[in-house]
Amino acid sequence: MRNSPDAPSFHLQDSRGNVGDNLMWWAIGGGYTSDLSKAEPFSEFDAFKQHASRESDIPWPTGYLRDHARPVVDMQYLPRHEEIPSEAIQASGLFYVQDANRRYIGNDICFRTRDGSSTTNLGLAGLFRADELDGIPGVAWPRALVEAQRRPAVAAGAVDHKKALSDPWLRALLVKPERQAPERYRCHGCGVFMTVGNYYGSACQRCGKDNRP
Repeated sequence: MRNSPDAPSFHLQDSRGNVGDNLMWWAIGGGYTSDLSKAEPFSEFDAFKQHASRESDIPWPTGYLRDHARPVVDMQYLPRHEEIPSEAIQASGLFYVQDANRRYIGNDICFRTRDGSSTTNLGLAGLFRADELDGIPGVAWPRALVEAQRRPAVAAGAVDHKKALSDPWLRALLVKPERQAPERYRCHGCGVFMTVGNYYGSACQRCGKDNRP
């Protein structure tokens, strides 16, 4: 396995669960995070070694993840709207507008786009002037306040592991799921092997024995 200084770095996904639609990563210092900027970097050797130890820890090339990340905002890091100083609101020339239904995906805030749809991707969210807000349903947040809390995250539907590991040599290192042989039964009449469906669903085609309990 390659472990040279110029080898690409990897992040390890904890594939046992997501938060909202965000993939979870091994975090720097321990634990797990959806914030890609806080994900622990691994060498190729260490990433695939851990994957071999626990196949639910999936190695992804760091560069691929950065190319497919999008900025999101965790609701937990914004203040209560009524606690925002009035001068901060007055000083803001542009605003993001939270969806009128105050919807979230996981912890990520859904923002309105210019065409009236909803997205957690801050890069696609609309920016509105103060004089536009009266006609827009939703909660207005000062631009600076929101952008100070943006973080990169990777949506599960935005990435493809086979494409990420374009090197066949790397794909060969992945743990292959064990294939279980289909369950088969012996006929009580003639001993021939039968599938579960044939065993419980009909008489033996060879000897006519009905094996159903």
